[in-house]
Amino acid sequence: MPAVGGLGNPPAEWSTEPVVLTLPAGRDFIRLHDPVESPTNPYPVVDPSSFRFAGPFHRFDHHQPDRPGRGVAYGAEQLTGAVAEVYGPSRTIDRLRTMHVGFFSLPRTVDLIDLRDQGTLAIGATAELMATPDRDLSQKWARWLYKRYPWSAGIVYVGRYAGCLCVAFWERAPLERSRPSLPLTTPWVFREVERWADRYGFVIDA
Repeated sequence: MPAVGGLGNPPAEWSTEPVVLTLPAGRDFIRLHDPVESPTNPYPVVDPSSFRFAGPFHRFDHHQPDRPGRGVAYGAEQLTGAVAEVYGPSRTIDRLRTMHVGFFSLPRTVDLIDLRDQGTLAIGATAELMATPDRDLSQKWARWLYKRYPWSAGIVYVGRYAGCLCVAFWERAPLERSRPSLPLTTPWVFREVERWADRYGFVIDA
């Protein structure tokens, strides 16, 4: 088995098994979603439990042009974690008129590949996989994991911006909307986001 150095391409051969996180039925996740199409939002999302089949664009997108039908849905354990993952690159919270906070859950138990702690070591990678800006490289790993472990419903990882638990569910995962989405400007939601943004130096584009 090859040694693990810096983060490179997925190995041609690998013998150890990944760390698995079993998520129970009813586990809830949060996702920011914008249902209005615009130049900054070319793929509007009405239902937060839906998958995006266009791609690849983001960290663990496993799409391939010759393999149609691959979809991904990202979520976070906490509201501020979801906000950080969407707005972290610009540190500007915008699209206030259209952005929503969505809630989805699992109707049954699923197994995911866990990259936290020593999870990346187990698959022959390094923790850089969860933070590298090289999307082509992280997407190669996503495609490799998707093919190598067909039982997996997706990936659990540490968010790059807030360090919270995040998930990338593949279309294998059974997801369902757990309650109606709320506009990001809903008073109690926006108060929490404002406090968090002020603490960490995010700008709110009113």
